[in-house]
Amino acid sequence: MKGVVFTEFFEWVEQESGYEWVDRLLREVPSQSHGAYTAIGNYPHTELVEFVLHYSAASARPVDLVLKGFGAHMLGVFARFYPQFFDRCPNVMAFLESVDDYIHIEVLKLYPDAQLPRFETTKISNRSLEMVYRSDRGMASLAFGLIEEALRHYGQQGTIGSVSFDDRTVFSIELNS
Repeated sequence: MKGVVFTEFFEWVEQESGYEWVDRLLREVPSQSHGAYTAIGNYPHTELVEFVLHYSAASARPVDLVLKGFGAHMLGVFARFYPQFFDRCPNVMAFLESVDDYIHIEVLKLYPDAQLPRFETTKISNRSLEMVYRSDRGMASLAFGLIEEALRHYGQQGTIGSVSFDDRTVFSIELNS
């Protein structure tokens, strides 16, 4: 997993709970990397899972809420560092449809060793989209947070439903009229 995910996770924890929590996580969670992460490095995703689980337990926040909050944070990071991915899309539906077919292709040009989740989209109507998430990492709640924040980014309101299966999570995004 790219190091930027780790560095931004710690940034998000600091914003949410203070630097003491970041320090606590780095001291209490054993990792192969010994808490030394750089944005351009590659690290086992299991280390992030351990940090998420520890933060969830220590802060009494459900894992799903931790991942959703972090996903929302990451969307903001992506919008700040890669505005071209957002500017080319007139609305959230166009943006979500572009994740696998455009954004991930561009990300792989920058980071050829990145291991990205897969997103398959099916447009149901102008206000409704089905998005299938596939990843061995099982972080569908992080994807939920990204989708939820994408709605806010485009100033649109709607509902997001999800159903998880063994090999995928299916998100249903329905815009309000």
